[in-house]
Amino acid sequence: MYRVIRAEDGSVSGVDVTQTRMPIDEKDVAAIVKLPNLRTLRLAINTMSDETLSLLSAQTQLRELQLRDTPVSDAQFASLLEDMNSLVRLALRRVNGVTNAG
Repeated sequence: MYRVIRAEDGSVSGVDVTQTRMPIDEKDVAAIVKLPNLRTLRLAINTMSDETLSLLSAQTQLRELQLRDTPVSDAQFASLLEDMNSLVRLALRRVNGVTNAG
């Protein structure tokens, strides 16, 4: 279901849930972001609530973020990236709501 990405020391440094048949929800995101060494996060979320956005925005240590099949508005997207200064890779696939204007 989830693909775990491990660092050289064996700790979990990333989670990939983009290949699951069922998109995850806020409860799943809340559990994933508790990982202390999280650097890579690849998600397919069927809704982007303010709570989910807040959970993701707080992950300032992320170096890679992928959103897939996720409805997110221009405003939500801007808010999400505002504090992610460590982000070096961003991938968006079938992200409905983000426009060229945003």
